Amino acid sequence: MYVFTSSDWDLALHEFTDLLVKLLGKDLVMVVGLDESASVRDSNVLVVVDKVTEGVRRELIRAELEVNDKHDCTISYYVVGEGEGDVIREFERVGEKIRG
Repeated sequence: MYVFTSSDWDLALHEFTDLLVKLLGKDLVMVVGLDESASVRDSNVLVVVDKVTEGVRRELIRAELEVNDKHDCTISYYVVGEGEGDVIREFERVGEKIRG
């Protein structure tokens, strides 16, 4: 189910994800966004990519700076490769707790 609301956090997360789709293309596997005040490993967004490379890191920084400059909230991402199941599950567990 897709639910869109217009809070600044939701808009920032949507814009960040949209930028990543454009910048990373097929290298982007998944984005897990928590509430702005929630965090795992000091991050409120998990970005899962096919493989973490310097090019991927540069594009992530570019997207984060662009979105954070426009919104009154802070995206703080954590990036992992697709094989990092433990970290992915950790973010998903926190997200499920938030949703209730």
